[in-house]
Amino acid sequence: MNVKNISKTVLINILILFVLLSMFSLALRMYAWISTVESGSDLNSAQNKVLDRNTIRSTYPMYKVFDMEYVNSIFAGYSEPKMNYSPFTGWRRKPYSNKAVTVESIYGTRLSENHEVNDSIWFFGGSTMWGTGVDDANTIPSLYAKKTGATVWNLGESAFNSFQEYVQLSKLLVNNLKPKLVVFYDGINEAQYCNTNNKTFPTHVRVEKMQEYMKEYDVLKKRNKELKQHIIVLEKQKNNQVNSILGSFKSIYNYMSDPIVRLYKKSSNRSVLGKGKLREDLKSNIPFSEFKSKGNYKDCDKSLDKVYKAASTTVKTWLMSYSLLKAEGIDLKIILQPTASLKPELLQLEYLANLEKQVIIDEKDSYNAMYKEIRRLWAGKCIKYNACDSLYDISDVFDGLKENIYIDSMHLSPRGNDIVAEKMIPLLD
Repeated sequence: MNVKNISKTVLINILILFVLLSMFSLALRMYAWISTVESGSDLNSAQNKVLDRNTIRSTYPMYKVFDMEYVNSIFAGYSEPKMNYSPFTGWRRKPYSNKAVTVESIYGTRLSENHEVNDSIWFFGGSTMWGTGVDDANTIPSLYAKKTGATVWNLGESAFNSFQEYVQLSKLLVNNLKPKLVVFYDGINEAQYCNTNNKTFPTHVRVEKMQEYMKEYDVLKKRNKELKQHIIVLEKQKNNQVNSILGSFKSIYNYMSDPIVRLYKKSSNRSVLGKGKLREDLKSNIPFSEFKSKGNYKDCDKSLDKVYKAASTTVKTWLMSYSLLKAEGIDLKIILQPTASLKPELLQLEYLANLEKQVIIDEKDSYNAMYKEIRRLWAGKCIKYNACDSLYDISDVFDGLKENIYIDSMHLSPRGNDIVAEKMIPLLD
């Protein structure tokens, strides 16, 4: 067989492969379209959706009164916005906007009713203050603003703890911004100090991730150097027609295989051509009373040294923040927030996914130990600062309520945020 015949055979085989890939790609795109049409916006039917720990919450009873497409945008607004590096505090969300969630571009903070930067009430906290599970109008700062007419600034951020709030507050004051009043809504994220492997005080939840980024940065620098050298070689070969043809086919192949790759990435809980199947731990079929503690990833109940360090770090941070603001003539109100892990037996939690029920039980003893130690240390240290009236413990605000308040162990439904905002009115007066 001569070279001409070989080339012809290779070309024919490449064309056949191209046609097959095109047909398979078209079939997958058609399947994805049909699946979307079939499922529509029916998020109540969990069996027909690919649900994860974030989106399973959209099926909970407190969201049945809302348009489900809108509910979907609420949880997308929590999970989709990317993070920017923020000096000293670690991170803040990048600008983002959809039907339910808006993150502004200047400071990376979430917009509220009566949003104002200066001479307003600054609300600090973690993701509960930020508003996970609710739209812009139903965050705690927004609801407080609507109830009182006050101007507010929502400075909550996912996973932030009180020390990060202290640093963020310092940054804002250094930039000559000034609040009318400052609120710290804390307790839940401070439990990261109780993590079994934690040995650093203070710290935050993304230390290991950022350490990985630093290692990756060094690797990328080396690869970038190698890439530059490779580009020089490619430039010398740019007139090579064979490479050009192969490159074209590679681009076509990548386009055709794209839906295959995307479907594969989304198919961790289903077959490529099958409907979603709800994972066992995302179901709500096991009664809460049957759950027993399994985890030891938070151990403040098992170590006197650990619980003291966790509570002491929190209390000292609060008192430093109080002193910083007092020097500026500004008051600080600290609110010890509720969590379902403290007294789950007094709450309505049967609708929660099984994995959330397990987390609540696993964290119960550690949270109770830490909160108890925080109260003890605060009572002993606040006198020196004349700050004892600045801490308000509302951790029991939902106890005994016959309502669906929590969407997991810590985040609240719109009704839950409304109760907290109402509770804050006399405390912040």
